[in-house]
Amino acid sequence: MAGVFIRLLPTFEAYEIVALRFLFAFVFLSFFLLLKFNFKTIIKDLKHTTTWIYALIMLSCYYIGTVSYQLAPVGETSLLIAVAPLFVIVHKLWTNQHTSLKEKRGFLMAIFGIMILFGSNFSNTTYTTYHIFGNFLALSVAFLFSVYAILHSRKATYSPSSLSVTYAMLLVALVPSLYYVSSSITPTNQNILLDNLLLLAGLGIFATAIPTIAITMASKNLPPVITSSVLLLETIFGTFFAYLFLGELQSWYFLISICVVLVGLLLMILRNTRDTAY
Repeated sequence: MAGVFIRLLPTFEAYEIVALRFLFAFVFLSFFLLLKFNFKTIIKDLKHTTTWIYALIMLSCYYIGTVSYQLAPVGETSLLIAVAPLFVIVHKLWTNQHTSLKEKRGFLMAIFGIMILFGSNFSNTTYTTYHIFGNFLALSVAFLFSVYAILHSRKATYSPSSLSVTYAMLLVALVPSLYYVSSSITPTNQNILLDNLLLLAGLGIFATAIPTIAITMASKNLPPVITSSVLLLETIFGTFFAYLFLGELQSWYFLISICVVLVGLLLMILRNTRDTAY
């Protein structure tokens, strides 16, 4: 949903959207924790370096991803971010972990499905320096997410709660967010902010706080290949929501790519759920 919320906020610059989305996410999560009385657990987890490492990785993914969407086409950026499982498989091969043929085939099939969707909307525009840099940033997000999934799946290290990681991430982002609000909000901007309050709240809550908590919970209980494979569905869900809320029509390539991606993901997930030696 993040892409839809951002597209519906045309009057805001990228840095403004990032600052405001984290501010709304912080307010939402703080209110949630007050109702659940979970601050003791949060404070305990915040004392561990691991919590802040996870938080910084996730925060970097959000910031770098936002910039990459500004510099390169959305389709290309989504495709490059979706290759996170490739880095996970490379890590498994590098560390001599068993990687089955079915797992490799499933990954390649899923990537091929994303390429079908991407290829159907491919533009023959000339690559600029900004365009190439945007692609590089998207690959950086994929790499960081794979690192996060690998680190969080290791049971030997201290494993903070999903709420703690999310709250630590928002605490780090709180300083620049408050600085923006205090220095950049003019009477004119206040009216714009009020007009888009629901969209900003949706971006902060439904596209930032809740998914960050969910992916952190998934990373603690699933192999990193499965967790990172979730990104392969980002383009599909993004395209669906773009059609539903923005009226962007898609071709038959969209339906074909859905089938190919889901089959590929199913192969990888079934392999990892049976691999007790992982």
